[in-house]
Amino acid sequence: MFYTSPNEARKVLHERQKNGVKKKVMDWFMERGYDLLFPTTIPDMAVLARYVATARYEDVVFKLMAENAGLTPFWMEYTGDKFVTCSSGKRSLLYPFMCDGRGKRGGFRLKKQRLANPHRWDGNPISSIVLDDGTPLVEWHHRRQDAIFGKVFRHDATPWFKRFDGAKEYYPFYLAFFVAHGVLFEDYHGGESGDRLDLFTTDVFEPAFSRVTEEIGYSPIIVPLPWWDGLQYYPENKDWQHHDVIDVAKLAA
Repeated sequence: MFYTSPNEARKVLHERQKNGVKKKVMDWFMERGYDLLFPTTIPDMAVLARYVATARYEDVVFKLMAENAGLTPFWMEYTGDKFVTCSSGKRSLLYPFMCDGRGKRGGFRLKKQRLANPHRWDGNPISSIVLDDGTPLVEWHHRRQDAIFGKVFRHDATPWFKRFDGAKEYYPFYLAFFVAHGVLFEDYHGGESGDRLDLFTTDVFEPAFSRVTEEIGYSPIIVPLPWWDGLQYYPENKDWQHHDVIDVAKLAA
């Protein structure tokens, strides 16, 4: 009901763009007094939305899946969101676990980095965080991403998100972008957050998905992003193919 296979996503996107659905979406936005999530000239865009664009193994999986589907990987950020220590995802931005493969017993070889004291920045915008060595947090993660992938597309959508009063208000407009302007890679019924997503899924995502489908006449195009243990770690180097975390052949199947 909610998801499209990677192999079908580009086909569906092209069919809708060919049939003028992009204009229908833009008219829907204008009638409600809002702009699109962000302007884009990329016709086959695959989007991964995270607080900060970085390079975990999850990002590697996203990039591989998008490119295998004939789509262009694009990272969307919300760096203006508040940093809170109770969020494991946000806390990991300051305490990343670096991985360079597996040990003799099959476990991950990990090295924890302490970039800054998370309690010092509790309640502040992520974009304001400065690491102990003086480097802005966002810049550190962008450098990591560039070192692993080379040049990529990324966009900070903070100004757009700040126009709304919380997720319940902006989520229909967020999902509407993926009706005809791009493909979202995400899993609202599992993934890294697992059961912790349940309330958000039922109270925010599913009602927004239904509203968009009913009012525009087309559902958002969402490819389920897989998750397994290890994707939360950061490749120590760009030789991630030999770290035994990602089965490239399986993703290409």
